[in-house]
Amino acid sequence: MIGLGFAFLGEFLLCGMLFDPAAGGGDEFFQLLLLSFNSILMIDALSKAMTNCEGKELNKLLVYSFLLHLIILLWDIYCRGIYVLPNAEGDALGYHSMARSYAFGALRSTIDLSDYAFYVGLLYRLIGAHRITAQFINIYFAMCSIVMVAKTTYLLRLDREIRKTAVKLVCFLPNLLLISSILLQEAFVAFCIMASVYCFTKWWCNGRSIDLIVALAVSIAGAMLHVGGLVAALGILMALPYINKGDRTLSVNSQKIVLSVIYGCVGLGILSTFGEVFFDKTGGNLSIDSIMKSSGLTDRLSDADYLIGNMGMVSVLGFIVLTPIRMLYFVSSPLPWMWRGIADIIAFFGSAIFYIATARLAWVGMRKADASNPLQSILFALVIVLLIAGVMFGWGVSNTGTALRHREKFTYVCAVAYAVSQSMINGKSTDEDH
Repeated sequence: MIGLGFAFLGEFLLCGMLFDPAAGGGDEFFQLLLLSFNSILMIDALSKAMTNCEGKELNKLLVYSFLLHLIILLWDIYCRGIYVLPNAEGDALGYHSMARSYAFGALRSTIDLSDYAFYVGLLYRLIGAHRITAQFINIYFAMCSIVMVAKTTYLLRLDREIRKTAVKLVCFLPNLLLISSILLQEAFVAFCIMASVYCFTKWWCNGRSIDLIVALAVSIAGAMLHVGGLVAALGILMALPYINKGDRTLSVNSQKIVLSVIYGCVGLGILSTFGEVFFDKTGGNLSIDSIMKSSGLTDRLSDADYLIGNMGMVSVLGFIVLTPIRMLYFVSSPLPWMWRGIADIIAFFGSAIFYIATARLAWVGMRKADASNPLQSILFALVIVLLIAGVMFGWGVSNTGTALRHREKFTYVCAVAYAVSQSMINGKSTDEDH
């Protein structure tokens, strides 16, 4: 898959030399030809992706998932007059417009490395303003993330059927399919988070320091586009002191717990005092009433607004009391009393239920785990990553549409946590067929 990425890059550079990029996108036939050729390359790569690990049974799932992503992409481009997909307006159209301006318009000389539209604009400079190709790149990152879920669960030697279930989930969860097929930055940020977890798992298995360094670096790269990308690095750093270097088992003692409490209190103090400086998107009137008033808003109506009000950050005590409620809202919305139509129902059963089930399984898995089971330490690290994500985005989102978008950054990690938890609960921590 990495080689395929370099092939795409070479192809785009060649197109930039042979054709004159246009702000209007150029010849539509050329766009479809490029999509068809790249799709053939993707199908060929995915049909061989897991040959060394699982044989052909997972390759079919990968190909079917790619085709579903492709159908969603084509619908978003050509069938918007019939039905506009959730989250396909607002930021999605804004990124395209801004990218065209970076490439051909008034913002051409402006460079902002932290703006997703800047990178899309670089692509447009090479091949023209082909939104269909930009969205295809998102699908490429999504498929790479799915492959890493499969390889991570393989490295951990989990039960074969549980691994297959985890891959099926990330291949076909409805909301994940939608978010990763339209022009949003979530696909790349989610890729960086999953790549970080994958590299961390490689370090956990073989102890090579380079894998741990890459895990942290990739997470930081994702944070260039969105602070959520930093969640994996933060979780890994917090979990490392509790993982024994020798047998990779979990080690918890009073000294480590006290240090963690001190770190947590310091972090809460910094967040309460300087939160509006470091995390300006989490400011506002942070109360339960403000959540419920905006909870029914979709991304389309709210324009993916993070802000809830303008009253500033809450106190440390308020942060501690309200955090569990805000995390629940982020993980489980849209709850049944928020449903306004079939899209909300699909979002709940195709996204929220999976997160709730994963949280429950992780809780049971940690309680049932034997101290000598090394999987306990990897699950602990995954839980820390997801808890940090829950706290950060629990305070950072105020409407259903935004919550649905941003929690898809962590769906791949949730799938790995689900597989590890299920293996520990079932007592199938290894696969004898390896």
